[in-house]
Amino acid sequence: MADNQQKAVYAVWWSMVQAFWKRYGPDPIREEKLSEAIKQWCLEVTKDYEEVSVCDFTSSWRDGYAFNCLLHSFDGKETSDLHKTLRNRRYDSHKCHTDHIENLIPVHQIEK
Repeated sequence: MADNQQKAVYAVWWSMVQAFWKRYGPDPIREEKLSEAIKQWCLEVTKDYEEVSVCDFTSSWRDGYAFNCLLHSFDGKETSDLHKTLRNRRYDSHKCHTDHIENLIPVHQIEK
C-alpha cells in the first residue's frame, strides 16, 4: 500500500473511531478529546508496571514496552523480564501476544 493510501485509510479509521466515541463513549468522559481519553486509559492500565511512562503517542511507544504492558494487562502472559529484552524482540513479543489474544477473543464473535 502506498504511503498516501495508508494515511487515507488511517484518517477514515480515526474518523469512524471518533464518531463511535461521540455516540457510545462513557457519559462522564464522552465530551473529552478522544486522544486524551485513550491516553488516560493507557496511564490507568499501565500504572502498576515499572518503567512505563505514557506521556504521548510517539516516544512512549517507540520501544514496544508500553504496548506489551497493555497487552499483558488483558492476557496475563509472563512479561516480568520484558524491560530487559532488546527493542526488536519486544515487537516480536507483542505480535505473539496479539496472536494469542485473537485466539481468545475472535473478532467475529464480539457482540455489536
